Amino acid sequence: MIFRTDIAIEANNGLNTKIDGVIVKNKTIDNLDITKVKVKTKEAGDKLNKPIGNYITIEVPILTESIESFESKAEIISGEISCMIPKKGPVLVTGLGNSDITADNLGPMTASNILATRHISKNITNILGLDTLRSVCVISPGVLAQTGIEVAEIIHSLIQSIKPCCTIIVDAFACSDIKRLGRTIQISDSGISPGSGVLNSRSKIDKETMGIPVISIGVPTVVDTVSVFQKIFNVEKSDIKNYISVNTDHMIITAREIDLLIKKGAKFLAMIINSLLHKNLTNAEIEYLMS
Repeated sequence: MIFRTDIAIEANNGLNTKIDGVIVKNKTIDNLDITKVKVKTKEAGDKLNKPIGNYITIEVPILTESIESFESKAEIISGEISCMIPKKGPVLVTGLGNSDITADNLGPMTASNILATRHISKNITNILGLDTLRSVCVISPGVLAQTGIEVAEIIHSLIQSIKPCCTIIVDAFACSDIKRLGRTIQISDSGISPGSGVLNSRSKIDKETMGIPVISIGVPTVVDTVSVFQKIFNVEKSDIKNYISVNTDHMIITAREIDLLIKKGAKFLAMIINSLLHKNLTNAEIEYLMS
């Protein structure tokens, strides 16, 4: 049986033992529980099935609730990301996922809420008093089945053309604990393998393959049936194969209110990214510029 999770802290906790080369730190800010997992060695990464890098997990209120009061939380979370990206230079934001599948639409919907500014000339920004705007471009490249092109190929080509200082990748994640659906945000500087959480892993998108820092951010939107079964019935992982069929092993579960979760989750992630990239603008000003 395969236990799927994109969440580093779940992978670490699932081993039930301390791993050399993994450092875990916890803190709380404004009722946000923040856990930082640092994978320092390849050996440790192999045990967690995670590349070397930093993973920040943030527990948030359920994203199907009102997010009007989330602006201060967005600023806190953007502050946690700020050390991962260069202070200056254009940024490429990429929303991964299949917009035809609700649970996989987090990336594209987030991208639609990002303030793109690369096309605005300096003359116009100076006239409008927006000379501090950072150059940002946004894309939702779709998936291989829709385009016939690997997402990594599209992003790499864009990087070669527009020369961003880094790229921020937004994607829907898989978790192993159903309580994390719509309640957890993970940020990482280790890059991303699209589709890995649902056993459909594509070409890696990371600093090594892209040549620039790659920051991933996302929210768990699915969990596999094996993990749910193990949590509910407290069955040992090694014994689950005696209780669950092979066909069920490949099924995944999502939230009943997934439409609302994706809509509001995308809005919140966009708020975080916009706050990160346009520090001198309020959320209201950003929304006005996008209207």
